[in-house]
Amino acid sequence: MSFTNERTVPAWTATTDENPTNWADVSTIALCSFTAAVTTFITQFALVLHMQGNGYGGFAVAAVIIATSLPIAVLSPITGRMADRFDSRTLLFGSAILQTVAVAAMTRAESPELMVVAATVAACGMALAAPVSSALIPRMTNPADTAKAIGFNQSASVLGIMTGPPVAGLIMGYAGLTGALYIAVAASLLRALLSLCIRTRRGGVRRAVATAGTKTAPWTLRGDRLLFITVIGAAAALGIICAVNVAEVFLVRETYGASEAMYGLLGLNWTVSMAIAATVFAGVLGKLSRDGHVTYAHFGIIAGSCLTLILLGLPWSTIFALIPFMIIGGAFNAGLNAAMSIAIVRRVDDESRGMASARAGAILNAAIVIGFMFGGLLESIMSPGAIYMTMGAVGLLVVAGFIPFLRRAVRADESVDEAITEILASDSAQGTQLEPAEVPSTNRALENSSVAPAPETARQVELDAASR
Repeated sequence: MSFTNERTVPAWTATTDENPTNWADVSTIALCSFTAAVTTFITQFALVLHMQGNGYGGFAVAAVIIATSLPIAVLSPITGRMADRFDSRTLLFGSAILQTVAVAAMTRAESPELMVVAATVAACGMALAAPVSSALIPRMTNPADTAKAIGFNQSASVLGIMTGPPVAGLIMGYAGLTGALYIAVAASLLRALLSLCIRTRRGGVRRAVATAGTKTAPWTLRGDRLLFITVIGAAAALGIICAVNVAEVFLVRETYGASEAMYGLLGLNWTVSMAIAATVFAGVLGKLSRDGHVTYAHFGIIAGSCLTLILLGLPWSTIFALIPFMIIGGAFNAGLNAAMSIAIVRRVDDESRGMASARAGAILNAAIVIGFMFGGLLESIMSPGAIYMTMGAVGLLVVAGFIPFLRRAVRADESVDEAITEILASDSAQGTQLEPAEVPSTNRALENSSVAPAPETARQVELDAASR
């Protein structure tokens, strides 16, 4: 990689006619995310209802939930490397076929053990698709539209999460478990067909040819302090949210004596708010000029989420008082997801985004599992309202504890930016070209626009110091 005196602008704000956003591919991959979520949650919800209805007990229900989430965390080192090394279309199509075959096998399984095994295999397909999709979206978009595309994709995924459980419940009532699983198979096959319609590609031979002659340091999460703190902060927030999720049904049904329909309505408020706010937060966070500002906003959203949990736990006179807080909580949840995705796109070079998405996903899913386990423990010793307020307060303390580390990481990041800008500005003034060895190394993508198209860069720097 070399740096010339040609002036560039930050990739996140540049808009050029040479790199128009491929909205057709963005829409297609959003449909893939939607159908993937529909397949996953129809399968999970149908199996949970089947286990509970046939008296297999809580252990079987927990096994289903773990089987559908654990592979994402366990397989992240493998799926991340595959996402960066192999052709994206092949991986997306293969993951959909694997999920289809696994769900189809459930229709023939006669024991709960075989169903759990098949659910695990199906989750392996999702574990592979997630980092591929996350790394592919920046390739499809002009840098100015990347945040919008990320929010659009997240909204589609949330809509899939909303659609899966009611569809599973409806079909289970008329056609039983087999009928619900057949719908999931159809959705997964549709994802396989949609994946073949995506023209944008990354990975495989194309990437190897495109990056020949360039030297990049291996990406590591711990090598980027700012991104590492962002991921750990998101994991702490998700762990806290999942811990109170265990108490939610007890808060609604026992503390307020509400009906099952009201319980479903509250959950729907949270999810709909997520779907709407995902695009809004992505657009707002994408306009922030510095990565440190994104991280500050990320922790501000975490603090807001924790404060919302405290408000939900207060003893209100009516359950209807919880509705606005559920809407606010869902919006903050979308903000956490958007900040995480934008941070990865901005901090990680194109060739390593698959690995970055997989590693971050592994940490987040591990936090979710731990949160559910801890929530179950708290439920046996505390009232639902007390769990909400306690975990919200703990979350605020965690945010406060992160502030010194966050400030140091932001200052260090800005110091590196200033040093690189000075070197490049000096190079620009002298009309010389620096070799890669002469430029301070960072964990972010610092690619010149003459080397790679703007949508394929994670973050470019300005060569003129005054323009910053």
